Amino acid sequence: MNVRRVRALLVLAGVLFVLALPAGIFFSRPPALILSDASFDALYGVRRALIAQVRLSLSLFRPVKKVMLAESAGPDAAAFALEEASGRPWGAILPARYGRGGRRYAEDHPRTPVAIIEGRESRGRGAPGNAGRNLAYIGADSQTDAYRAGRCAAILALAGGGGILFFQDEVNFPFNRESFIAGLREEGFMENPVFLATNSNYAAPGDISCVVMTGQIPIFVEKNTKAPVILFSWLDTALTPANVKIIFDDSPWAMAFKVFRQFPGGDSAEIFPDVKPLPSKITIPGGRIGDPDVLQKIKTAVQAEFL
Repeated sequence: MNVRRVRALLVLAGVLFVLALPAGIFFSRPPALILSDASFDALYGVRRALIAQVRLSLSLFRPVKKVMLAESAGPDAAAFALEEASGRPWGAILPARYGRGGRRYAEDHPRTPVAIIEGRESRGRGAPGNAGRNLAYIGADSQTDAYRAGRCAAILALAGGGGILFFQDEVNFPFNRESFIAGLREEGFMENPVFLATNSNYAAPGDISCVVMTGQIPIFVEKNTKAPVILFSWLDTALTPANVKIIFDDSPWAMAFKVFRQFPGGDSAEIFPDVKPLPSKITIPGGRIGDPDVLQKIKTAVQAEFL
């Protein structure tokens, strides 16, 4: 074998080593775990969840494992599923409906940070904020979400020249009306919105240029499919009607990156810092806002993610 060929092989081996090193480091790091189930995937979207999982893995530069659980499973099964997924994970995120399992797992694994995502729909399942050295309940920042929704609604309403309706499920989704109105005023919309219960059969006296919704889709929206809608939901964008222009997503996948960023590395004496509510992730389904000026104004106002 001549010297030139040996040198070429050495260079090739060095290149392969350099290329393989990041992958080796990536897969050697402890994984982050996210608990889910089939019904959530069906509504959130399997492909959408997979994309979120890949993006999250790349952003954190560590494997992110989705741990699937049967919906009838109890707290012990949820804790066991997490244990089976990894012997010593970097941390775990669970939706609020599996909060008891998250508490059980956190008690059994005091060195593993565990976050229970409550979103806007807490229903008293846990006290938001720190609940223990390695366990935190994290909800949506309703004040920030309301303010950003107000800015979005004002931009849409000013473009359409009509008023704003707000259908609210006050029992399950408490909302900060003052912050919402502050967002309207910030964009120069000076009229007062009409606040209604979700099940109201509202007959609009004039033109409506924006409808904001929390909870189930109200009767008015079913009958008026042209009014632009701002929806607070983690529902798959493909399952929403074309007039849903903006979605505020408070699902575990939407909040996961900011939650995991609060997890410290190593064996910390105090695993969680002071945990605060997190704003929802804003998504605008592609092609649903045709006016580029309106699209740019919304992007500038709230830094939405465009899909």
